[in-house]
Amino acid sequence: MSRFGFLYLHLVGAVLLTGYALFWVVMAGALAVATRRDEAARLFGVVAATRWPPALLPRRWRLTLAGVGTAILAWLVATGGPLMHQGGPHAGVTGPALALKLGFVGLFGAGNLLLMVRPAPWLAYLNGFAALGTLVASAFLR
Repeated sequence: MSRFGFLYLHLVGAVLLTGYALFWVVMAGALAVATRRDEAARLFGVVAATRWPPALLPRRWRLTLAGVGTAILAWLVATGGPLMHQGGPHAGVTGPALALKLGFVGLFGAGNLLLMVRPAPWLAYLNGFAALGTLVASAFLR
């Protein structure tokens, strides 16, 4: 695949990751406002365990909603790696912007794994921060 193909797929993945993180932040905020604290935590766990896609695949092949974030992150890693090595716009990039971006990606990955195991609203905010930080750091890659 050409570097433009990987770039396109990477940008689509970035949009999906942003939407995914925004969904969780909105969900955590709405539950915090609309329900009691213990009920909000329970409902947040129900949302995290929801299977996706809802009816297209047999249940055993569906991902939990929290697992969708891991799939998106894997997509971004799989498309970002070739961009770094194929002579794309960020080929050979090093320095603080790349370190910051990779740090935010690691933070998102850790937060999302915790979200899969023990869902909590604070993890939604952490992932939202990490996704936003990844996008901002990406803007400074040259």
